[in-house]
This record gives sequence, structure tokens and C-alpha cells, in this order.
Amino acid sequence: MKLRKALLVSFCILLVFAGCTDRAPFILVTGGVNQGNKVPSDIETAMSIDLSTIAEDVLKGNSQLEVSWHDTDPSSAISSNSIPVQKKIYADVSFKDYDNAISSSAIRSINGGRVIFTFDYSEGNDGNVEINGYSAVTISSPTINFNDHAKTEKSLTIEISAGAIEASARISGSGSIDFTIVSVISVSIPTGTIKIDESEMKIEDVVPEAIGKTLGFSGGSGTAEDPIPINDADDLRHLSDLVGGRAVIDGQQMEAVSFRGMHFSQTADIDLSGEPWIPIGGVGSTGGSNVVNPFLGSYNGNNRRITGLSIDSDQYHFAGLFGAVAGMDDGISFSNIIIEGTITVVKPSTSQAASACTAGLVAGTASGKVSFIECYAGSSGSSSSVTAERAGGIVGEAEGAAKGDVIISDCYNWATITGRKDDGSSASQYAGGILGSTSNSEISGCCNYGKITSSMLTGGIIGIASSADVSTSHNYGVVEGTGSSTGGIAASITNGSITSSVNHVSISTTKTQIGGIVGVSTNSAIEGCSVAKTDGAGDLTITGRSTVGGIVGLLERSSISGETENGADRIVATTNSGIAGGIAGDMQSGSSITGAVNRAAVGCGSDLTGQIFYFGGIVGKSAASSISDSDNYGAIGNEVAGSPYGVGGIAGAVTSAVGTGYDISNCENHGSVTGGYWTGGIVGNIKEGVKIDSSANFSAIAAKGSSTGGIVGLSEGGEISSGSNHASVSGAALTGGIVGYVDSGKVTDCDLVAVSSLEISGSGSVGGIVGRVAGEGVISSCDTPAPAAIKCTGQYNGGIAGAVLNGAKIENCNNSADVISEGTGETYHAGGVAGLISYNINETAYTGSAVCSINNSTSKDTTIKASYFVGGIVGSVYEAADISTCTVESLVLEGGNAGYIIGQTQTSENNPEAIKSKKITISGCSETGTASGKQVIGARNGFGDDKIIITN
Repeated sequence: MKLRKALLVSFCILLVFAGCTDRAPFILVTGGVNQGNKVPSDIETAMSIDLSTIAEDVLKGNSQLEVSWHDTDPSSAISSNSIPVQKKIYADVSFKDYDNAISSSAIRSINGGRVIFTFDYSEGNDGNVEINGYSAVTISSPTINFNDHAKTEKSLTIEISAGAIEASARISGSGSIDFTIVSVISVSIPTGTIKIDESEMKIEDVVPEAIGKTLGFSGGSGTAEDPIPINDADDLRHLSDLVGGRAVIDGQQMEAVSFRGMHFSQTADIDLSGEPWIPIGGVGSTGGSNVVNPFLGSYNGNNRRITGLSIDSDQYHFAGLFGAVAGMDDGISFSNIIIEGTITVVKPSTSQAASACTAGLVAGTASGKVSFIECYAGSSGSSSSVTAERAGGIVGEAEGAAKGDVIISDCYNWATITGRKDDGSSASQYAGGILGSTSNSEISGCCNYGKITSSMLTGGIIGIASSADVSTSHNYGVVEGTGSSTGGIAASITNGSITSSVNHVSISTTKTQIGGIVGVSTNSAIEGCSVAKTDGAGDLTITGRSTVGGIVGLLERSSISGETENGADRIVATTNSGIAGGIAGDMQSGSSITGAVNRAAVGCGSDLTGQIFYFGGIVGKSAASSISDSDNYGAIGNEVAGSPYGVGGIAGAVTSAVGTGYDISNCENHGSVTGGYWTGGIVGNIKEGVKIDSSANFSAIAAKGSSTGGIVGLSEGGEISSGSNHASVSGAALTGGIVGYVDSGKVTDCDLVAVSSLEISGSGSVGGIVGRVAGEGVISSCDTPAPAAIKCTGQYNGGIAGAVLNGAKIENCNNSADVISEGTGETYHAGGVAGLISYNINETAYTGSAVCSINNSTSKDTTIKASYFVGGIVGSVYEAADISTCTVESLVLEGGNAGYIIGQTQTSENNPEAIKSKKITISGCSETGTASGKQVIGARNGFGDDKIIITN
């Protein structure tokens, strides 16, 4: 038959050496061949032949086989005249009308060909040898005759890797292989090329350099040591034609050649200008996204340039210098490629809506074991670009079958990358400076300088990554998303990691989930990453509608650790529901942040009105996650027309607890915090079960709304311990030096650390520790020292708490700060410990039974001042209280109705009997040096002696 020229995909060399010493075997065959160590031969695997039968026939001397025996492997370059130590013996076998090994009724006989058997043996005490196992290697393929009992044509595939042909053939009606229609898929050549005649396939010894010439190149055998040279644009286009099945050699139309395992090497700069480029591999799939005719070889650009590449088409799903490449088990590589050009691909009109066009300047899509090393897309000042639904500077998509299959190392991009949605498409869009998307990959040492935009999933290095590890990579290109998920390094990562990587420029999206490093992190680790401006650069901002983070937009079951730092100028959310954080925007269940530092201002658009949520120096909003050993230095919150809710130096809100341990621990805020409602130096708002420990605020807190605190603005059942506030706090109602409002939570061992200018101030319910505590709330072992001042312009002002409601308690607390209530009008209810104790400040129905209590509290060397109702311990008690073991020393009480324990008592006929039946008890209290004439209680309004019990 005539050879159809599409021959070479796989290439290997077996050197067959003659001159081995023949010997007669001394073999004891007992019960057949032990197959325990059997390694199947290529011929056995391909043809379903029982090779163990052949092995036993070899040992028994079957006359149908021609066998010569050797002490050393006849297919090896090493010869020896002695039996090797590993106890092996070799049989060089050829066939002549052999049929004993046939296990398929379709195979009539085997004739010709050559197989080397290796027999493992051991010597017995009687001097005989016993065969323990065997293996076999096919050196040349046999002719196989077939019986087609049905007399119909059937497809047959023969695969023999070592020295034979992988081919598709057909059994003809006569019962023999019809080689006239053989379609060669791959060739594995011992020392030469293939010759095919009308009846059989043979391998003849020729020089391997003829392979490249046979295929229309100037030479080369295709090995790594002797690659086929690519000398000019004609060679590159010829390679594209060969892989695509378009090449004609010597007048013969070639079948598609995938060049599996073969190597190519570029020898000169190449200019592809003048005609559109047809990608190498993957061309031909216009009805869907399945790969057709991928390139399976390796290409070394040798740092020679390729310029002028141009693709503007609706015919390709996979576009680039290479359209589609795939690495088998042995892997392929693309290295030292420098390429400039423009690619714009639109999905073919015949495509399915869910399929997508994928493009990269080096390759459109890559799969299997494949590496891209030191490849460069575009150049500084060039107009190179890639536009597709899924676009990357180097590769559009790279997907390995197993972890680490894809390697991307030291690759750079300067091209503009655009991920664009085609009309009618339901496919996702990805864009990345290096990769549009990737899975099972390792990316290291990569840099992007090009502008990256996409309608979805936009990243400086990668659009979307799964089971990928990214390290030591940098983004210097502007990244702008018009859809969700945008990041300086990756738009999204799942089950992977990003380490020691840096974003140097502004990132923005018109939608949500944006981060300086990654937009969305799921089940992944972000370690040692940072956002850092280059010298002389302008403002660096991270801007999006919501879920905006200096490092990560949305953190899901992921961690941030390892000296992560955000050095941006501003983190900005542009919508009312705009969650934003200096490190993470939204941190969800099972996530953690440790050792992070934020230096950026975090806030919202200045034109927003209405309610706005949440802003934090480290996290905007956290749920069932932990933050530890992290510091904020940026200004958090900003003045807006609307009212921000949940603004904190560390977190805007912590909405649910981790269950065990601390949700926030060992954190510090050094940046100013400005909010509307629920504003805190550490957290704006915490929910039931949330725990904060050993955290401190060092910068001023200011809010125009209620619930403002030096540590927490609003605590709804949370616990704060071992905290300290070192700065002034100002707000409206419910303002505290530690917490603005505690509703059934706990505050323990928390202190103001006073300087002369430290003030806690608000319009009502102001306290040195807590503005208001209610329900089952407890304040214990907390101190408000001098020279701090607690100032209120309205009602309820206390050295520890402004108002104590509905059974809450204050225990073992000390106040030495001045408590000053003064404003444009009259002020009421000021106390050294509490401004007010009441069951219900609004005098509505009450069904509880607990009594508010204060014990072992001291008010020392302080001034307590209000227009009316001034007390050394409590300004006013409504209905009931339990005050015990309190010491009052050297007080200055200024105002009407003043008492050294209680300023006044009050009841109301409108209260139900359950409230009016309660009593006031004062026990174990003492005073020294208080202004003369002051009584225990300044004024008893509505309380008779039977309802007030005073004991020493």
C-alpha cells in the first residue's frame, strides 16, 4: 500500500545490538510459567493474546517459534559473557505461522515479528533452574491474520508502543486485515521510519534524522536532544497544517498528526504578519467545545520572538499560537516563547450556548500534564490583546487530570486581556493576565502588566482557579470587572492556595466580591500576601458594590495568615449593602484570619443615603469565624448622608460565634473609626455567643448614631474580656468607653486606659464602661480611671454604666473618672457607678423578677454633676435595686436631689404590681469626705420607708 504521511505522534528509540552470546538453556519447567512477576508485552496488551502460552512454548522449544538464547538483553547496549547477578535469561523470539497463543477466535495466526522475553529464574540444589516469572518487549510487529466468521467488515485498533504502529484498520470480508485503509495514528520507531506495503507492516533500519525531513521540515528526529527545527513562518504554518490535517507532502494529503511526545525548537525570530493565523491544534470543533486534533508535543521558543499573530474569527473555540494542547503521562512543555499579536474570537453561531471560546497568546486550552515555562505574551508598549469568553495572556484554560499536572512558571503578560460575553451564551466568562482558568496546577513567579477586564471572574494572574497553588506572583496591571468576583491575583480560588503574592495596583468592579488578592476564596489558604503600591504610583483603591476586601472579597471556609498586609489607600463599597473590610469583606463559617495588618482607609461612597452595612479594619462582616493577632491602622468609616450600621476597627459585625474559643483575640485598632449606628473600636455589632478577648483600641471613635463603644458598639449576648480602650469615644445615645449597649451579654476585666484628653461623651445613656446594660447583662471587674471624663448632654450618665435595666448587674467595678452631665438644657441622672437603674425605661409592662444590682463598686475623688438626680453610686433608681458593699470617697456632688449613694428614687402608679412590689436595698456601703449635708438618698419620690431597706 502507499504510505499516508500522517505518521508521527509518539517517538522513542530502541537500540538493538547484535553480538550477544548464544547459549542453550538448562531449564526445568514445572507446571507452566509462574506469572506472579509478569509484565505484559505490548503485543499481548494490544491483541488480547495470551503471552504466557507463548512463554511456555518458548521454554518447551515449540517448533513454530524461532528462538535464540542470550545471557544479556539483546535490546540493550550492554553486553556480558556471564549470567547476570539478578538471575535473568533472555529469549529472542520470532514467529512463523504460530497459532498456539491465540485467544481470540478472530485471530487465525501470527507470522513474523520479534519479541524479547526476559525470564527470571532461580537455581535449585540439584543444579536445575526454575523459571519464576517473565516479561516481554515487542521489538518489531508481526503480521496477524484474522478470521472473520461473520464475513462482515469490523473496526480494529492495534496498539503496540515499542517499535510498532498504533493504527486503525478494518477486517475485510476475506478474513484478513485490509491495510489499504489503514489510518496511522502514531509511530514508535526503533531506529528508523515506517515502510508499509500491501500485506504487512515492517520496521527497517534507517537514520532517525529523516523523520523531520519526511514530514516537510529541514531535519530533526523529534527527540528532546534532536528537536525538529522551526526556522521561519513557513515552518510554523506547516506545523499548524500537519496537526490540523491540512498538509500536503509530495502530492499526498496528510492525515492529522498530533506529534505525541515529539519536540520542536524555534531557531529564529518569526513574523506572522500578512495572513490570519490558524492555531496549531484544536481546529475543527465549531459545533461544540470538544477538542479536535490537539497538539501533543513540546515547543521551545528559545527566546526568539513571534510577532504579527492575528486571529479575528468566529471559527475557533480554542485560539492562540496553539489552539489546543494536551500532555499524556510523560507530559509536554512550552518554554521560552515570546509572542505578540491580537486575538479576537467569537463563539461560532453553530455552538451550544453552554460552550465557550477560549484564547491565550501561547495556547487557547491545555489539558493533562503540561508546563509553560518562561513564556512572554505581548511587550511593554505593544498593542497585543486577547478577547474571548475565557481569556488569558498565556493560556485561556489549563486543566490537569491530577493535582500538580499543570505547571506555569515565570511567565509574564503585557497584553490587554478581555473576557467578553457572547450573545446568547450561558457560559461563564473568565479573564486573567496569565490564565483565564486553571485546575490541578502550580503557578509560580508570574507577573501581569496588562489591563484585565471581564464581564465575570476577572483576575490579575488567573480568572478562576480550582485545586491550584499560586506563589510568588505579582500583578501590576489595572484589573476592572463588570461582573462579580474580581481579584488582583485571582478572581476565585477553590481548594487551593495563594502564597507570597502581591498586587500593586487599583482593582475595581461594578458588581460584588472583589479583593486586592482574590475575589472569592473557598476551602483555600491565603498566606503571606500583600497589596503594596510601587514607588511614585498614584492612589491604590479597591472598589466594588459590596463584599470588598483589601486581600479577599469573600472568605468561605478559608484562611488568611502569614504576615498578610494591605497597603492600599482606600477600600470602598459603593452601595448601601456594601460590606467592606481592610483584609476581607465578608468572612463566612469556618474561616480564619491571623497575623494580618491593614493600613488602608475602609468606607463607602460619600453620596450614599439610607442604611449602609458593614465596615471593618480587618473584616466587614464575620460569621462563625476567627480573627487573631491582627492590627488595623487605617481610618474606618466616613461621613456620608446616610447612616452606616456596623463599623469597627477590626470588624463591622460578627453575626455568629465559632462555638469554641474566641471569635476575635489579641487584635488592636490604631485607626480612627467613624460610624452611624453600632460603632466600635474593635467591632461594631456582635451577636449571642460571640467572644472577644485581649483586644485594644488606641484611636478615636466617633458616631452620629446610637450604640458606640471603645471596643464594641452593640453586644447582643456576646462576651468581651480583657479588653482596653485608650482613646476618646463620642456618639449619640448609648455610648460607652468599652461597649455602647450590652443586651444580655458580659463585659469582664475591661478597662479605660486614661490620658488627660480621654472623654466618653454622648447625648444619653453614657458610661465609662458601658452606655446601657440590660436583660441578663453583666459588667464585672472593670475600671474607669482618672483623668478620664464621662460626659453626657442629656439623661443617664455613669462612671461605669449610663443605664442599668431589667435585672442587669455591675460587679467589682471601680470608677475614678469625673461624671459630668451638662448641655444646652437641663440634664438628669448622673452617678459615680450608674446614671439610672430601672426595670423598664419606658415604664411598659414587665414580667421578669430579677433585681438590678451593684456591688463592691467605688467612686473615688470624682465630680458627679447634673442638673438633677446626682448620686455617688446611682443617679436614680426606678422601682428597685440591690446595692451592696460600695465605698464612696471624697466626692463632689453637684446638682439638685443629690445623695451619696442614690440621687433619687422613683415609682409610677402606671407600673404593674409586679414592678411596684419590688424594693430598694442598700447594704454594707460607706462614705468618707463627701460634701456635708448629703444623705444616703437625695430624694425619695413615691417610696415609703417600707420599700427602702438600708443596712450597714
